[in-house]
Amino acid sequence: MPVSTTVSIILNTTDSDAAISFNYMENGVVEFMKKNCCWDHYLSVNNERVTEILLYSVAIIQNISRFFSVKSRCGDSVNWLIPLLSVTKGNIHIHSVMLLANMVDANNNAVLINAQGCINDIIHISNAAVPDMEHKGYHLWELLLAIGKLAKNDSIRKKLKKCGMLDLLMTLIQKNDDNIQALALNIMLTMILDDDILSFCHSSSVTKDLRPILESIKDTDDFMLSNNAKSALQIINN
Repeated sequence: MPVSTTVSIILNTTDSDAAISFNYMENGVVEFMKKNCCWDHYLSVNNERVTEILLYSVAIIQNISRFFSVKSRCGDSVNWLIPLLSVTKGNIHIHSVMLLANMVDANNNAVLINAQGCINDIIHISNAAVPDMEHKGYHLWELLLAIGKLAKNDSIRKKLKKCGMLDLLMTLIQKNDDNIQALALNIMLTMILDDDILSFCHSSSVTKDLRPILESIKDTDDFMLSNNAKSALQIINN
């Protein structure tokens, strides 16, 4: 069986199955796929099949990272991912930035600054995913989950605002889906904790438009959604 076919099968089965993802992880798949991602030959060759293998490799690690921590499998450093953030062919940079978001924490948050070049594209794909909850294999919830983690970085927050994230959030907060609403509100909370962004919201129509939406959902039965709405109201009303 060709390598690209094998990798494609692994990609499809790790997309939604945690048990299979765990089995692959325990059998060295993450380490093997990381080797593909780090091979200079794959990064330098302009070949459709090589691009496909590279895309599938980083996407498989990203899929598994949604269920389990892959840090111990990839090493302490995430520097090996940084070159992939510039590889736009096949949208490799989108999978790479989502994986990066899943791998960082408060201790290495500064590395997220390397993701600035991906922000416009991940927002574009998120906008395209709104009508059907996915776009070209990218689930809206996983895009928002990644953006929420990226927004923890001060510079990335400002880049998100510059690229139109607030407009997207206003659309998503009104979507009839508790999970998407909660994810969007979580990002909005992170955004408005930035004084500059909060000032912008007050000086534009964002706060005015956001307040009645938050009032309408603050008493919902969904605890996270209700709590996020109340927290956002408290911030914009101060």
